[in-house]
Amino acid sequence: MLKTMIERPIVVFLVAAMVSIAGIISAILLPIQILPKLEAPFVNVSVILEHETDLDQVERDIVIPLETAIINANGVNEVEVNASTRSVYMTVHLKDGAKEAEVDAIIEDLNRQLASINIDTRRKEAKQYTTEDNVFMAIAIVPKDINDISVREELKNTVLPELAMVSQVRGIDDTLDLYDPNYEFTLKQDRPISLNTSIQLFDELRSTFDSSLLGSLSYGGEQYRVKSQSSVYAIDELAQYRLSNGEMVTDRFTIEEKLNADNSYLMVDGHPYYEVNITIASTASEVKVAKEVRQKLEQLHADKSSDWSYYYIWDSSLFIGQAISELAKNILLGSLLASIILLTIFRSIKTMIVIGISIPICILTTFVFMNIFGFSINIISLLGLGIGVGLIVDACIVVLENIFRKLEAGVNRREAVYTGVKEVQGPVTSSIVTTIAVFVPIGFLEGMIGSMMKQMALTISISLVTSLLVAFTMIPIFSMYLVKPNSEKQQKHTLMEFYGKVLARVLRHRWKTMGVFTIVLGILLFQLVASVPKGYIPDVMERALFVRYFIDENTDFEVNKRLLDNTAEKIKEVEGVQSVIYWAHKGSRAGTFYIHYDDVEDMTRSEAAVDKDVEMIINNNIPYSSITIGAGQADASGQILLSIKGSSMGVISRELPAIEQQLQLFDGVTGIEVSRAQAGEEWIVDFSRENLAYYGLSRQEIERQLAVVLNGMTNIDINLQGENVKADILFPETTRAMSDALGNLQITDNRHITLNDIANVYKEPAENSRVRRDGLPYTSITVYFDSEDREKVYTQMQNYINDGYNGSLLLSTAGREQDQQEAFEKLLIAMAVSLATVFLVLTIQFNRLRQPFLIVASLPFTMIGVSLGFIITGRIFDAMAMIGVIMLVGIVVNNAIVLIDFINKHRDQYEQLNEAIVAGAKIRFRPILTTTLTTVAGLIPMFIGGTNTSEFQTPVATAVIFGLLCSVFVSLIILPVIYSIFENRSFMKHKQQQNQMQTTEVVVEQT
Repeated sequence: MLKTMIERPIVVFLVAAMVSIAGIISAILLPIQILPKLEAPFVNVSVILEHETDLDQVERDIVIPLETAIINANGVNEVEVNASTRSVYMTVHLKDGAKEAEVDAIIEDLNRQLASINIDTRRKEAKQYTTEDNVFMAIAIVPKDINDISVREELKNTVLPELAMVSQVRGIDDTLDLYDPNYEFTLKQDRPISLNTSIQLFDELRSTFDSSLLGSLSYGGEQYRVKSQSSVYAIDELAQYRLSNGEMVTDRFTIEEKLNADNSYLMVDGHPYYEVNITIASTASEVKVAKEVRQKLEQLHADKSSDWSYYYIWDSSLFIGQAISELAKNILLGSLLASIILLTIFRSIKTMIVIGISIPICILTTFVFMNIFGFSINIISLLGLGIGVGLIVDACIVVLENIFRKLEAGVNRREAVYTGVKEVQGPVTSSIVTTIAVFVPIGFLEGMIGSMMKQMALTISISLVTSLLVAFTMIPIFSMYLVKPNSEKQQKHTLMEFYGKVLARVLRHRWKTMGVFTIVLGILLFQLVASVPKGYIPDVMERALFVRYFIDENTDFEVNKRLLDNTAEKIKEVEGVQSVIYWAHKGSRAGTFYIHYDDVEDMTRSEAAVDKDVEMIINNNIPYSSITIGAGQADASGQILLSIKGSSMGVISRELPAIEQQLQLFDGVTGIEVSRAQAGEEWIVDFSRENLAYYGLSRQEIERQLAVVLNGMTNIDINLQGENVKADILFPETTRAMSDALGNLQITDNRHITLNDIANVYKEPAENSRVRRDGLPYTSITVYFDSEDREKVYTQMQNYINDGYNGSLLLSTAGREQDQQEAFEKLLIAMAVSLATVFLVLTIQFNRLRQPFLIVASLPFTMIGVSLGFIITGRIFDAMAMIGVIMLVGIVVNNAIVLIDFINKHRDQYEQLNEAIVAGAKIRFRPILTTTLTTVAGLIPMFIGGTNTSEFQTPVATAVIFGLLCSVFVSLIILPVIYSIFENRSFMKHKQQQNQMQTTEVVVEQT
């Protein structure tokens, strides 16, 4: 096969050219996305009630039936419910590995139960969220005048429909409806009337707006429905309507136009805006769709008929575009550095070119298979490609170096190519197989991290297989015609001789060497576990600063708005700040700033310096009770969630204040937020049966009337100039705000009977909401801190949970910390599976158990380098770093396989095992050093990072680079020492048998 390829190089080059062209086409066709398609490992259920409903009824008629329907279903891990008098939110956490059919059955059961709810609801749904539900682009439409109706009309009728027509756009949500008018008809108090009469007026006014079905008529053989419709051309016209008693509407009601926007405050650089959020199909290319959306919006703005501007709040295509640019830079820089290493070691430009050509061929072939498997270019697959750049040259280097070495030894060129490839064919294939075997378990991890890592594992595996094909096809052909040996060998021999002397000395003191390395490994592992900060998966963060604060609950909404305005104005003046987007909502204690930096090319100072100035301004201007500051909206690095369970809500309420107080005392904590089941008070109307009977009143009718007093008649449709608008008919605020006013309501006109005459109105404690997890009352506390203090705060919290707290509640970290713990557990299992798979492959390769065991035994020593890397850099050891450690297993084994295989083949030529080890190690010194340094060089750009897209890359690169540098000592020092320990007795026994056989042969010859 090899001889045929060498004799027909044009065929091989033609195939390579065709594959390369296919790779270029595939790269163009591949969709570009920020993340691979993912499905959340949970199902969300939401029920929004039409009116305030008794909490016991909500629990009885909604919560318990929903829980019962799925609590024991296949695939369900945990059920969390948050129920209030106005809504129910349920999160069904799925088990790892839950099958698609099981998830579909869960959603079907939930929807079936939702359909049977007999309480009036505004919205109810059960859904498993996917990446399609993520906002791909958020746009602020900023009108010159927020009250200009023509802007809203143009946006509704032209702009948004045109954007929705862009190919692959899945949906558009907007906040325009916040500015749709809502009319309030409030009963006047200046002319008191009874409750009965008031309700009659409410019913009459509502019937004025109703469209009633009158019946049907037959015309031309067709049946048509007939209904009445009351059209109003202006709200002033409605005010002149006369009621049945002869009074005009305005005699009894005040009419006001209200906006839902009055309850929300959305501002960009001091100007109110409409927010437009765009989602796209999961198969769409984000960069392509973003380009089309931007072009369409630019055109629509140029042709606008009203006065508005626009600003991009968030555009994921910019993030992935930056990631692609960074990848291209990493590949180029990594390839350049690897080429420099090759040139330095081989001292041949042609040799460097041979290896350099293999890199683009492997990458382009990988693109072909990514297209076949339906992958996309995203930050995960890009990470796989970035790592692959450092790995794909390994097999090529081993093959080329062996050919090069034979050429240096004076072997005929054709023979050097044939024998050079044949000698390493087995171990190189085994090394690639073992590396792929390491990545396969990562691809089969379950849960969110498994879904994310699958593309990375497959991408790297494809690139490794491609590199193997290139090593056994292209490299021999290039070597046949281009590679020439270097006559200047003195430096190489000097370095090898020095290494040989060091190794020989180490082998004479092998137990001391192992003892020293074992002690160093133990110390550094302890430091890694105890002092290096830990993390989960890095957030996908844009170049922005996200600030969220909470103020005192008694602070007025208008005061909070002024705080936001004044602070935003000062933040906008900070050098390096491009725009300040901020918002707040009535009824919430929170306020949020979303601060965009200047473009990278316009920045005159670091983002950290900008952050510091912004934080100082906020500290000086906002009297917050707690605050979190992070990079981007998705950043959760500055918070930890504490989960609290108890036997009852009363027990939780009694012990919670002491827990809150203790958490506030932790060093580094900037604030806490308690998500307790809200406690409150409620008014009870206790009707007297005797009094109701005495006055001849019906309790049911009085309750209906009181419900109208408290809730009004809402969401009534009015046909205003051909368009439907909403209206509410309400009792005065004072009637709904004071219990005395409620109790003094006059029930009838003919007798002065008040509510106090037929019922006792009093107040008592009550729950406003209930939270429980798997049947137990539950609450949580979010602890906020500066992100650099995360490890310190987390350590204090763990100490408090394990030793400091002695109450009856169940405390544990939840949310991100729980995800981190579960991810590490899964990755440790994946590592164990990887080691077992590697051991199996090695056993097949060497056909014995002892040598695979000694190779596996050397692997933990690479953690010396990993530990040093994270201790020195101070970087977070997260799930991505753990994946880097797993990768090291396959990468380090590559060198071990080739070295052990070489020693095994030649050790019979030596009288002492140590001599054979030193000789074999010296020969493998150059390829081990070369493959290690080129892989490290290829990963250096990823290690340096420096951009927001680097968060996924730097932990992996840190683990792999430092681990690989340490692996040079593992492969060239520790592995030979372990080999000597394990194989010395077997070698001596084999030599004795050889000597006995030789002695026997001599005796036979003499006789």
